[in-house]
Amino acid sequence: MRVLKAQYEELQQIIATVDQTVEPRSISRILNEEAINMTESMRELEPGDGYVLAALNNAMALQEELIQEQAKGRVYRIRESDSHIALTQKQLEKAAVLLSRRQALGLISPEELNSFRASLAWARLMISVLSYVAQGHQATNRGEVLPAKAYYQRAKSALAQSSHPDKRRTTMIRELKEIIANRRVSLSEELMPETDFNPDIQPALGSEEAAS
Repeated sequence: MRVLKAQYEELQQIIATVDQTVEPRSISRILNEEAINMTESMRELEPGDGYVLAALNNAMALQEELIQEQAKGRVYRIRESDSHIALTQKQLEKAAVLLSRRQALGLISPEELNSFRASLAWARLMISVLSYVAQGHQATNRGEVLPAKAYYQRAKSALAQSSHPDKRRTTMIRELKEIIANRRVSLSEELMPETDFNPDIQPALGSEEAAS
């Protein structure tokens, strides 16, 4: 029971991360099915355990919520530090492992697994890229032109080093080049709906360089 409870708690963290950062909500539903199975196994061991009954009820309620259409603004991929980026990416990797296990059991098809892996990989890439962009925006809002460009360059490099086939990757690289060249302020909202750190105004062209 101790092992199952620990696994359940870890799975809850993975599900929460996936539902916040991955676009297709079907991945969250499949992972939550695993949580339901886990709580049912715990209930067989300890039918009257209050923690287990609450966990099962919560998992069933979450499944009902996950069946609903994707809520606007659900996806949020900005993390405040490199350690938080790494932690989130690790949880997405664990989600991919869990999906592989379910495919091996015949619960999802190889085609579904490949699609889910692509979505998880895109989310993993966006966690770092959009976090760097947000850090660049915050530096821009503080008037720190050179640090801002360094963050934007870091985001562009992460995209350039990736081989992900999503067409948005090349579009994002182009727009980041425009940001670095002071030809635009932020990424298109279709690419980065997390707009809370977007600069309000275009920074003065070359102001910091001119001062030096």
